[in-house]
Amino acid sequence: MELKLNIYSSTERDKNGKRKIDNTYTVDSYELLYGTVEDVLNLFDVESLKTDEDVLRIVKSAKNQVNDLLKDIFIGITDEELRRANFDEMAIVIINVLKSSLNEIIGKAKNVMRV
Repeated sequence: MELKLNIYSSTERDKNGKRKIDNTYTVDSYELLYGTVEDVLNLFDVESLKTDEDVLRIVKSAKNQVNDLLKDIFIGITDEELRRANFDEMAIVIINVLKSSLNEIIGKAKNVMRV
């Protein structure tokens, strides 16, 4: 699962008026540690997540935990860079980590049940 987060310029814009990308953090995979899974699951009441808007609401209310998670995923990213990241792109990363966490847990549970 590739995760990508763009960091945008606070001053420069392209010819269409869009902010220029200063840097892009990309990871091919993210090794989910149990503590991270626990943190992600504690952020979300999985049963109440019906739409991406539900996830956005939670991400907004859990800013510090989200920043810590993003710093764990994208090694070397700074608080200043996070301030210049697109909120929607950040939410996509969190959603993908959440989905991956749940899929990994469910997949492992199914494998255990087959034994």
